[in-house]
Amino acid sequence: NYYNSFEFQTVLNNMYHISIICVGKLKEEYWKKAVAEYTKRLSVTARISVIEVPEVAFSKASDSSRVKKKEGESLVAKIPKHSYVIALDSVGKKLTSEQFAAHIGMIGMGGTHVAFVIGGPLGLSDEIKEKADMVVSLSALTFTHQLARIVLFEQIYRAMAIIHGKTYHY
Repeated sequence: NYYNSFEFQTVLNNMYHISIICVGKLKEEYWKKAVAEYTKRLSVTARISVIEVPEVAFSKASDSSRVKKKEGESLVAKIPKHSYVIALDSVGKKLTSEQFAAHIGMIGMGGTHVAFVIGGPLGLSDEIKEKADMVVSLSALTFTHQLARIVLFEQIYRAMAIIHGKTYHY
């Protein structure tokens, strides 16, 4: 049986283990299709799981601290133990695709689980940013949290291409 073979076990052991823990569900079908496509493409090099926690309702900007704290508690509870945590935040470190790939490659190659955390419409709580091993900005631009998820998937896919010497990256 191939799934019990040394070859299959070697492939599994060399795969990157990545969780994307995020606030809210993707509502539009086109976002869901994009995630499905990237998940399929990444299945050769990475085991990806998406863990969604509910958005906390709010009616005014002054609710920001309460909302981010509550969402942050939900996010922290879902981070797999012993993960290297990368929080996405607009004030985080700005990396090129090559730097991002090198960092993911260095962390994930040894089998360390990489957990990306994406906040909701109001962003991430300070608790999450403090607990993170690294805080990264996807861009100087501001994205909706749904679009940030798609951009992250694309950058993970690009990183895997760079790490494995594929021609996706130009």
